[in-house]
Formats: sequence, C-alpha cells, structure tokens
Amino acid sequence: MRPADVLRMLLRRWYVVAAGLVIAVALAYTAWNAVEPEYERQGTQIVLPGLSSLPEGATNPYLYLSGLSLPTDIVAQAVTGENVLGEVLQDFPGASVEVVRTGTSAPILSISVKAASDDAAEELLDIMMQSTVTTLADMQESEGISSASQMSIMTLTVDTESKTDQRKRLLTAGGIGLGMLVVSLGLAALIDGLITRRRRSGKGSRRRATAAEGDPIPMRRGNDDAVDDGAADDDAVRDDSAPDVASDTVASDDAAPDEGALKRDRASAESAEG
Repeated sequence: MRPADVLRMLLRRWYVVAAGLVIAVALAYTAWNAVEPEYERQGTQIVLPGLSSLPEGATNPYLYLSGLSLPTDIVAQAVTGENVLGEVLQDFPGASVEVVRTGTSAPILSISVKAASDDAAEELLDIMMQSTVTTLADMQESEGISSASQMSIMTLTVDTESKTDQRKRLLTAGGIGLGMLVVSLGLAALIDGLITRRRRSGKGSRRRATAAEGDPIPMRRGNDDAVDDGAADDDAVRDDSAPDVASDTVASDDAAPDEGALKRDRASAESAEG
C-alpha cells in the first residue's frame, strides 16, 4: 500500500485513530505512574598488595599494583556468586548489583547498585563494599596466608547521593503507548477494509440484481406490444367487417322487393296463358 493510500485511509477513519491515541496516552501515563524510578549508587575500591610482598625497604604499595588484576577479578566473581549476592538481595526486592573490574589494568573494583529507593540504594552499596573486604579476607585466611602477606581492599570513592534512573519507566510507558497506537492503526485499517469491501459487495449485488431484472423487461415489453398490436388488428378486422355486414344487409333488403316483383310477373304470365 502506498503512503498516499495509507494517509487517505487514516483520514477516513480518523475517529478510530483519535480514540486509539487517547487510550495510548492514558495507558502510557498510567504505566509511568505505576513503575517507580530506580535509584543508582556507585563506589570504587582498590586492591593493595600485602606489606611482606613488597621489596625490602619499599613503603609505597601503589607502585606495585601490576600483578593484582587477576586477584581483583576473582574477588568480583566471588561477591557476585549466589551464595553471597543471593542472601544480600533477599532483603532488597527488585534491586540489582554489578561488581566488575574497571577496563584498565589497575586492580580497581567498580560496584554499582540499583534499588527502589534512595535509602535502600545507600544501604545496599555499603553492604556490598563491605562484602568485598570480608570475602577477600576469608579467601586468604582459608589458604593459611599470614596477615602480613594478605592483600587488602581500600575504598576510593562512594556516591553520597543517588542518581535517578528513569529508563525502566520510559521503556515501560513508551512500549505500552506505542503498542496501543499500533493496535489502533491496525484496527483502523481493518475497519476501513471491511467497510470498503461491504460497499463494493453491495454495489455488485445491486448491479447483478439490476441486470437480472433488466433482461426480461424488453421481452415483456415486446410481448405486450405484440399483444397490443394483435388486439389492434382484431379491432381493425372487426371495424372492417362491420360495414360489410351492414352493406350485405342493405343489399339483401334491396334485393327482397325485386324477387317479389319477379314472382308476380311469373304469376301474371301463367294466368294469361291459362
């Protein structure tokens, strides 16, 4: 279907499109209010080497971070496991947590949390940042590593205010509104097609009915004309025959006196002979 045909169809069924648009806006507004925004907070931590692992006489651990990328990835995987993260999220329905090492080679952990409220996001972020510290310590203690050789985690940044994330509300409201608008357009096309088909069918039926009724009409008119012509001929015959009968009657009347005269003449002749 060409764009011009679609536009004409929408103009013909504007009332369906208008009603669908109103319903779509109402549903989108309802969905926007029903879906709560998400509150997001983020914090970062760095993994530091143990003091006994530093070269003799070294006092600055930040200069020896190159070999700590792998332990950082291990910590990120450990705290996001079901045995740790699953227990934490039980107290925060609908919340989500993401713990990853940053894209650089530095052993930096990035922790992002999303919750239904600002207070919940703050509390969840604190729990997760503490969880990384305890998880790394438990892993090293389970291997019997001395305290002087154990790696440690230090906090770098923590968000003090949550960022409001409206993406979920936008996607939900926009999806519902757009879906209803598409349904209304499809309904308008369906109604237009049904009405157009019905009109065409009605016109075709009337044409067939007219054609069916129109075929015998000339024959009937011809028969009627023939009958009328025959009746006219009969009347003409009757009219023509009437004067003949009258003339015959007059002739017979005129002939009647002549026959009597003949009889009298014959009788006179016979008497004369006798």
